[in-house]
Amino acid sequence: MSDKFIKNTNLQNVVNKEVEIYKASLKNLRQPLKLLDSTTSFLLKSMRLALKMYKNSNKQLEKDFLTVFLNISNAALHLVRSSRINLCYGYYGSIMVLSRALQNYLYTLMYIHHNPKDGEILIKEEKDTYQKDKGYRKKFHEVSLRKFLVKKGYDIPEAELQTLSKVTHGSTFSSQIFGYKPLYTEHEGEYEVKYAPEYDVVKAIPLIQLLMVFPLDFVRFFVMHFDDNTKKWKAMKSELQKHDQDIDTAITFLDRQYQFIRNSTPEELMDFISWRNKRNEINK
Repeated sequence: MSDKFIKNTNLQNVVNKEVEIYKASLKNLRQPLKLLDSTTSFLLKSMRLALKMYKNSNKQLEKDFLTVFLNISNAALHLVRSSRINLCYGYYGSIMVLSRALQNYLYTLMYIHHNPKDGEILIKEEKDTYQKDKGYRKKFHEVSLRKFLVKKGYDIPEAELQTLSKVTHGSTFSSQIFGYKPLYTEHEGEYEVKYAPEYDVVKAIPLIQLLMVFPLDFVRFFVMHFDDNTKKWKAMKSELQKHDQDIDTAITFLDRQYQFIRNSTPEELMDFISWRNKRNEINK
């Protein structure tokens, strides 16, 4: 380790960096953060509608789906907001962990959209259900969910998901995402320790592109499940399309503004973003 690294290994240095990065993030990512807040607000709007529908419904199958949606969306809301905080303070590796969890919740919602009768099973899950109930594991194991969705025609990025999953593992490879940075010098390919967070547009831009879309993913399957061409659902669908258009415009602008990102962002993250954008085009 360098003398500079040893000198900077103190908590006050971390705190100072966080303050510095927070200011830089708010300044440089103002519009993308505004769009993220807008899509998050739309998710909350869908949750308010779902709660109202639940109170007025007398159909058990419908109430079960709404219960699943409300529970999963609540988790998604927390994960998205936590990711926003990590983004603003420069903890980019943590966002990849949270994004992996968000993807798992989304797959469950997608499955229940196609199999609403299994909503009751999911609602009755207890702490040890997964360990004791083989039938439950067969339906809701992560791999089982993905296989089901592939059969339904969805494009699941297995390789990219596996790479992102490694971020949660206790290995030196995964820890690089949190604390190492490529050296673009004669030592290209080597890594150096980053003790404190730093504002890094190379990582911040693709990550906020990813986060802006996540809330819309959950709303999308809520709208798809209940869309019956009534005035209420036409309005929700129209608003969803407007958000999609705004996000598409923002992503295009960011890509043009930061073309160098594609040469320096981890390949698995860019592949994951490309897959998501392609999938959303299919679902619109």
